[in-house]
Amino acid sequence: MKKLSMFTALFLALFFVLSPLVYGADLDNLDQDLAAFIDERKEGTASVSIGIFKEGQVLSKIQYGYIDQENKIPTKEDSIYEWGSVSKVLVWIALMQLEEEGKIDLNEDIKTYLPADFSQQLNYPYPLTILDLMNLQSGFQEVGLKVEFEEGEEIPSLKDLLLASQPQQIFKPKTVLAYNNWTPALAAFIVETISGQDFYAYVQDRIFAPLGMEHTALAANWIDNDFVKTNRPKSKSYYYTQDSHESLGPSILHIGLYPAGAAAGSFEDFLSFARELSLDQPRFFKNPQTYEKMLEASVSFSDGQPRIHHGLLSIDDARHLVGHSGNTQGFTSALWFDPETKLGYAVMTNEPGETAYNYGLAQFLFGSGDKHVEGGENLAGLYTSQRTINQGPLRFIRYLSGVLPISSTEDAGVFKVPLAGMTVSYQGGQRYRFDNGNGLAYQVVAKDHGRVLENFTTDSLSLGTFEIILAYGLVLAAVFILLAFFIRLIFRLISKLRKKRDRIFDPGLFSHLAAGIISLVFVYLWLLTSDYSKGKMVIVAIISILGSMFIVGNFISHLSKKIQGQDNSLQAVSWQLVMVIFVIFFDLYKFWS
Repeated sequence: MKKLSMFTALFLALFFVLSPLVYGADLDNLDQDLAAFIDERKEGTASVSIGIFKEGQVLSKIQYGYIDQENKIPTKEDSIYEWGSVSKVLVWIALMQLEEEGKIDLNEDIKTYLPADFSQQLNYPYPLTILDLMNLQSGFQEVGLKVEFEEGEEIPSLKDLLLASQPQQIFKPKTVLAYNNWTPALAAFIVETISGQDFYAYVQDRIFAPLGMEHTALAANWIDNDFVKTNRPKSKSYYYTQDSHESLGPSILHIGLYPAGAAAGSFEDFLSFARELSLDQPRFFKNPQTYEKMLEASVSFSDGQPRIHHGLLSIDDARHLVGHSGNTQGFTSALWFDPETKLGYAVMTNEPGETAYNYGLAQFLFGSGDKHVEGGENLAGLYTSQRTINQGPLRFIRYLSGVLPISSTEDAGVFKVPLAGMTVSYQGGQRYRFDNGNGLAYQVVAKDHGRVLENFTTDSLSLGTFEIILAYGLVLAAVFILLAFFIRLIFRLISKLRKKRDRIFDPGLFSHLAAGIISLVFVYLWLLTSDYSKGKMVIVAIISILGSMFIVGNFISHLSKKIQGQDNSLQAVSWQLVMVIFVIFFDLYKFWS
């Protein structure tokens, strides 16, 4: 079975929801069936470690492939993989532990638990609670600054990096669900403040130690576990399909906001952690009521079905599964379980963007959901994830990543996602079933007549035709203007040098040069300004007004004196206008709100 492409995996990481109750695997023949499942995918597999568990007991476990293909080192129980975003589960568990001990209230404002010197440096307009952080409803957009570091680079403290990388809060809490990597790290810093320990030390003492997890690290550079720090460089990553095998080497990239995704360790430890979640009372909680509360839905879809469980995510097709998945530069991991039957799986691979195992095992273990199709509203359009950068200099990312194009087909109620090779079918109510034709199916809830699509990690918003044309048009226009400025400036200067008897002052050249400089100033402000204060707004306005006055005045002079070169002044005026619109649209978007 052909594995999904890396591009497809980016889409699949964004969309999962609910559906009917059907079982798949025969639990009496798990070892044989699991081996056959891997055998069908072996041509596209570098290495994979899988564990199936129920009520805390391992039913089947297998390691396949090589953690180092070049040296033919097979994957073993103590081979080091990276958890990726599954690390966030540790943050949510820590918060539930503190609530269990009466040290925090999940509905309390977060500044109640933050040091005064830290909270004073936070800058967000809307108050939010700890539960807002757990529910992915904090209102913050994704981090746009550097939070990952190469081997050997100095990594700032969690506190310093949180302040340096603080994203804008662009939505009121509880109004938009949008996954990001900054808020879990902020929540972990709250744990640090209350416990008096570094978060990685707290997790080692309060979560890893009770489970006997001796081969797992969490610190950004894995200094909290010598075994991991020594052996992680021995693990290599690969991008494998049936048609191509590409080695990515050790793929070491340290995550500065480490609580959001830096955990690394053995599969044996990972499986121990995953199967603990299938117990009524995991050993890291003192009371069963604490975990019972954690598994309650804290956010629901617009049709009332569970969506987030106090930080734990959910994927659904045949069953409602709770857990988390993770993806790093070179590894993937996932743990999912059915909270009713306590049946679940854990998986780790040394491939980025891998989905055949991380999500395909849900279909293997629980079967496929209902596939019926009904006629319904037209879902066709271009959607963009709210897990993006909606304001500021990097707003253009909104139109480049996390974009989901959906097109109509000849069949009523059936649509396509062309870039991901997926079929979308309407199933009645507000639900649409997405199916990749390779064992992975999930539902999306549409609200506001398809204007918003809800999945378990984010809301996705339909883009209007005018916005699409304006956004892509401005990017192309800005690139053209800057290239044309340099090219034409060079040609004009060469022409000027060749005609020495011409006058030195050339109004057309001067207009062109002025427009280019003004354009560069705008780009400089756009790239190097994360948000605009009133002072910076005044600077932009003055530059714009002065530049426009000069260029327009020069153009009027051209007309009155009938000097050849008016086209350059007209061009300069138009270029200036485009750059002003560019900055306003991408950097000052909705500055009036």
